[in-house]
Amino acid sequence: MSTFSQSDAELILRLPLPIARLYRRVMNAKSPHDRHLTAFYLWEATIKLTAIAALSAQAATKREPSEALRDAVPHLLRPSLGHWLSFARSALSDLAGEEEEYSRANLFLFKSSHTDLPRLSSLVKTLTALTGKGKNTSRIRVSELLDRLIQYRNEELGHGASGQRTATFYAQLGQGLTAGITELLFRFDPLFGNSLFFVDEVHRQPSGGFGIGGLLLRGETASRVPTLTLASDPKVSLPHPNQIYMCTLSDPTESVAASIQTIGRSLHPLLLFEEESGESFFHNSHKGKNKVEYLCYTNGISLAKSDYIDDHKALLDCLLCSQNSSASRKNESSSDSDSLLLELPETPPDTSDERIEIDGYELLSRLGRGGMGVVYRALQPSLNREVALKCLIALGDPTAEARFSREMQALGRIDHPNVIKIFGSGTEGEFWYYTMELVEGADLASVARCLRSSGSSHINEDEWNQALSSAHEAGKKREEKVHRQTAPSTLVMEKTEETASASEEQGLLSIPAGSPAYVLKVVQLLQQVADGIHCLHQAGVIHRDIKPSNIMVSTEGSRAVLMDLGLAKLEEDSLPDLTRTRQFVGTLRYASPEQVISPNQTDLRTDVYSLGATLWELLTLRSLFQIDDETDVQTLMKSVTTETPESPRKLNPAIPPDLELITLKCLEKNPDRRYGSAKDLS
Repeated sequence: MSTFSQSDAELILRLPLPIARLYRRVMNAKSPHDRHLTAFYLWEATIKLTAIAALSAQAATKREPSEALRDAVPHLLRPSLGHWLSFARSALSDLAGEEEEYSRANLFLFKSSHTDLPRLSSLVKTLTALTGKGKNTSRIRVSELLDRLIQYRNEELGHGASGQRTATFYAQLGQGLTAGITELLFRFDPLFGNSLFFVDEVHRQPSGGFGIGGLLLRGETASRVPTLTLASDPKVSLPHPNQIYMCTLSDPTESVAASIQTIGRSLHPLLLFEEESGESFFHNSHKGKNKVEYLCYTNGISLAKSDYIDDHKALLDCLLCSQNSSASRKNESSSDSDSLLLELPETPPDTSDERIEIDGYELLSRLGRGGMGVVYRALQPSLNREVALKCLIALGDPTAEARFSREMQALGRIDHPNVIKIFGSGTEGEFWYYTMELVEGADLASVARCLRSSGSSHINEDEWNQALSSAHEAGKKREEKVHRQTAPSTLVMEKTEETASASEEQGLLSIPAGSPAYVLKVVQLLQQVADGIHCLHQAGVIHRDIKPSNIMVSTEGSRAVLMDLGLAKLEEDSLPDLTRTRQFVGTLRYASPEQVISPNQTDLRTDVYSLGATLWELLTLRSLFQIDDETDVQTLMKSVTTETPESPRKLNPAIPPDLELITLKCLEKNPDRRYGSAKDLS
C-alpha cells in the first residue's frame, strides 16, 4: 500500500467532494484487490464527473449540439463507462470555442500527446505487462489510456469476474491505477476550474433580494457557506433547492462566501447530494420510463428515484435542442426525449430461484450466526464486489435492535485500515441489515487452534503461514450456501460440509509457542489492532469485546482487522449494559476486572486490558488463568478479578523480557497501572 503523503492531503482539500471521498478510500484500502477496485472506481467517477460537468455546460448554452453529441445523448438512458467518455469527448468538442478552460481540457484529454506524464505512461506499461495487450510507449494520449481502461473494465471487472487474478496482479495494477489517477488529478480539473455548490435553501429577504443557503462540496466534508445574496432580477434564474451547481470562485484565498462570483450551471439531475449522509450519487441508468437509478461510489448504494424522471426528460430536451428543431420536427406528436423514454422497456423483475436478494444484494453463502444477527457473503452488483451483509434476526427485541443500531453507528464513525469498514445500511421488509467489507482470511482464534493442533514444538514462519491457510480453508468449508424454498421469503441454509467446530476456548496443550519469528508476527498484528482501537477511542467508541475470534487476519497474513462492535459503548449512549449471564461467558475471559465488577464504569483502559489478554494467549498459545469451556461463571469471574496472570516467559522463552512487561502491564487489575491509551500500548 502506498503512504498517505502531504501532497495527497493537499490534493484532497481541493478536489470535488465525490472525488475527494473516494480518493481517501483508495489511500485507506485494506488489501491489494480492494485498492485495485477502489482506484478503478475513482477513475470511473472522475470520467463521469467530467462528462456531467461538460454536458451541463453544453445544455446551458442552449445551442444546437453537434451531430456527435446528438448521437451520444440517447445513451444517457443506460450509459456504460464508454458512453460517459463519449459524452465528455463530444460535449468538450462543442464547448472548445466557448471558454478557455474547456479548450484546455479538450486539448489535454483528447487532442495532445504527452511526454510529461510519467505515472500515466507507467500505468500504460503496467496494463500492457499484466494483460498482454497494447504497446509500451513513453508518449501517451490520455484518451487512449481511458479507452484501454474501459476495455479493461469490460473484460476484467464485468460479469462478476473481479477477484480471479493473483494478489500480485492486483497489487501491481492497484499501485499503477492509484499513481496514475493522482497524477491526472494534479494536472486536470474535472470541473474545469469550478467548484460544487449544493443549494439547500432559497428565501426572499426583506430587502427584496433572495438569500441562498448552501454547502461547498470541496474536500472530504461539505462546508456551510454564509448566506449569499442575489438581487431580484427577472432576467436571472434563481437556483433550485436540493440541486448541485458549478460555482465560480474568484479568489480561493478569500472566504468562500466573498469569493463566489456566480452560482452557475446546475448538474441536476445527473449528480445528487444527500445532506444527511454527506454522500454524492451519480446518474447510473433509467429503470424503464418511471425511475432513474443513482450510484454512490464510496459505499456502493443505489437509489431509484421516480420524482426526477421529468427532470431527465427536460435535460434530454435541452441537450437535443428539441425547441430549436426544424418545422417537421416541431409537428411531431412528441419530443425526442418522450420518444426515447417511451421506447425504453421496463427492467423485467428477476424471478430466478437461484438468486436470493436483500435490497439488491445477492446472498451467496452464510458466514456465521450469533445471538443477534446472521452474516452473509453477498454480491453487490452495482460495484461488482463481494461484501459481508449482517442481518438482525432478533426483530421485536428492543435491546437487540438498539445494539444493532449502536453497532452501525460505531462502525459508521470509523475509517481505519485495521477496523472493519461499514459501507451502508438499510431495511427491506422484515430485514434490518448493514454491509461491511469482506475480509478474506481467518480469525486469530482459528489460527491459534490450528497451531495448537499441529503438535509442533517450534513454530516458525512457515508453520504460521500453514496454520493461517488451514484456518482460512476450514472457514470456507463451513460457509453455508443459500437457496430459496417454495415460500419466497424463506431463506434456507445448506451446509456444504459437516465439520466439528472446535471451540475457541479449548486447547490447554502444553507445547511451546515457538520461535522469535512467531512472536514478532503476533506483535506486528496486535500493534495494528492497537492502532485501530486508538482510532475507535478517538471517535468516542469503546469496543468491550476484544478477543482473538474478533480479529481477522488477511489471507497473506500482513493485516489484522478488528471486527464485531455489537457490545461497543458510545460516549453518548444511554443503552443499559448487558447483564452478566451465561451468554457472556465467551467474553468474560477477556473482560477487565472493572468490566466484570461494574460494567458502567468502563473506559478505554478496558480495551487495553482485553488486548493484553489476547496478546498473552497468542504468545503462549494457552488459556489465560487456565480457563476452559467447563469453567463456571463464578470461578471465571473470580480469576479475572483476583488472580495474577502467570509469567508468559515461563511458557514461551522466546518472548523478550520487555514484551512480557508490556503484556503484564496491560493485565494490571488497577486501570491506573495499565497503559493510559491504546496509542501508548501501540
